[in-house]
Amino acid sequence: TTTFTTRGTNRGTNNGMSKLNEDDVRDIRNSYEDGRMSTRGLAKKYKVSVSHIQNVIGRRNWAHVQ
Repeated sequence: TTTFTTRGTNRGTNNGMSKLNEDDVRDIRNSYEDGRMSTRGLAKKYKVSVSHIQNVIGRRNWAHVQ
């Protein structure tokens, strides 16, 4: 796994505080785009806030994951 850093901070799973991993992020984006789950449902499933899910979908968080 390649370590990506931005301004000295670890991105993605390299950040020890991360509650998601790259596979989770891909699943969140695919589930939302396919209409299978709402942002609220995804937030509950992954135990994160709705705003975090919105940021993942909008690529404001986890932008390095394709």
